[in-house]
Amino acid sequence: MNNGSAPIHGPAGGPRDASADHRAPRHHTRVRPALPALLHLPGRPALDGIIRDISFGGIFVEVAVAGIVPCECRVEIPLGAGEARIECEAKVVRVAPSGVAIHIESVSGLASHEHLLNLIRFNSHDVQQIESEIGRDGE
Repeated sequence: MNNGSAPIHGPAGGPRDASADHRAPRHHTRVRPALPALLHLPGRPALDGIIRDISFGGIFVEVAVAGIVPCECRVEIPLGAGEARIECEAKVVRVAPSGVAIHIESVSGLASHEHLLNLIRFNSHDVQQIESEIGRDGE
C-alpha cells in the first residue's frame, strides 16, 4: 500500500484454533496480551472485543459474532490511557463461536508498526524467536 502503511507478512489463513490441525503451520509466534480491540466492519458500528492472541500475521478477537462474515475490516488496539494505538487494515478470514480470526493486511503508519513489534516482543516467552521472525520477514 502507498498510504504510509507497513506491510505485514504472514500466513494467508491468519490465526487458527489449536484443534484445527488441517490448516497450514504457523509462520509467526502468537502471544496472548488480553488487550481490548475495536473491530470496524463495513456498515456496522465498531465492535468491542478482547484479543485472545496476536502475531505479526493475524489476530483472534473474542467478540459477539452475530452476523459477521469474512470481509475487509479495520482493527484498532488502544494501548493504555493515552492516544497510543495499533491500527491495522485487515480481513476477517474465519468466524468461530467465540470470535473472529483476522489476517493483518497492513499496519497503518510507523508508530503503529513499532507498537505492534513491541507488543509482541514484550508478551513473548521467547524474545530470540521473535527477533528472528522480525529479521526473517523484514518486519
